[in-house]
Amino acid sequence: MTAEAHTLAGPYAVHALPADERAFFERHIAVCDTCGVEVAELLATAAVLGAASEEPSPPGMRDRVLRTVDVTRQHPPAPGEGSGSAPARRWAPPSMLAGVAAVLVLALMTLSGVTAAMNQRITELEIALADSPLDDDRVLAVLTAGDAQTRPLDTELDASVRFVYSTALDRGLFVASGLEPLDADQVYELWLYHDGTPQPATIFQTDSDGRAMAVVEGAVAGAEFAAVTVEPHGGSPEPTGQVVIHGAV
Repeated sequence: MTAEAHTLAGPYAVHALPADERAFFERHIAVCDTCGVEVAELLATAAVLGAASEEPSPPGMRDRVLRTVDVTRQHPPAPGEGSGSAPARRWAPPSMLAGVAAVLVLALMTLSGVTAAMNQRITELEIALADSPLDDDRVLAVLTAGDAQTRPLDTELDASVRFVYSTALDRGLFVASGLEPLDADQVYELWLYHDGTPQPATIFQTDSDGRAMAVVEGAVAGAEFAAVTVEPHGGSPEPTGQVVIHGAV
């Protein structure tokens, strides 16, 4: 393992290595946990940034830009215009300046929207990756899935709760911070509702800081609603406790 090998994590994550170097690095990460974790994080982040760049532009933006282009001068003054040997200074009419300004404003609005969406997705990714088992392929598969969706769930508790899922994989991640740790004889249980009927999805506990992440296998595709109740240790076949978290998915 050389120092040079550790510098290949970034190019590897974005598929920028030639075949021989890619094969060399894959042999390296098989024995290097540090590079393995770094690649996993880079792959997940790259997927989020890629998804953010696909945010649609504001409605009607294309038509407004095309209308502005139609009335905006596209060429510099022809040679010889003006008096004397020095080229004449030409001032753009206010209407043209207004058109250019409109294009710039629209471009900035679009960039701001993409940046905001990207920041939101990165925040969600950071929450999902916090204390998560990065060596669990199921976690990264959901985070990097092309159809991955993130749904914030409502709660009266002082907590942040999200459900990240892929319908194609029929798999999800329940991610929370700020939940109240339960007694040893109790668990949180997540339910996914299909046609109004709750199906048990997973049970989980929090750490001492109120953080939790649980992988959900199955019952994700087609679910309309998610809810969390407090149940006896081991979980229940149907909800018996009070609903503490809920939301559409």
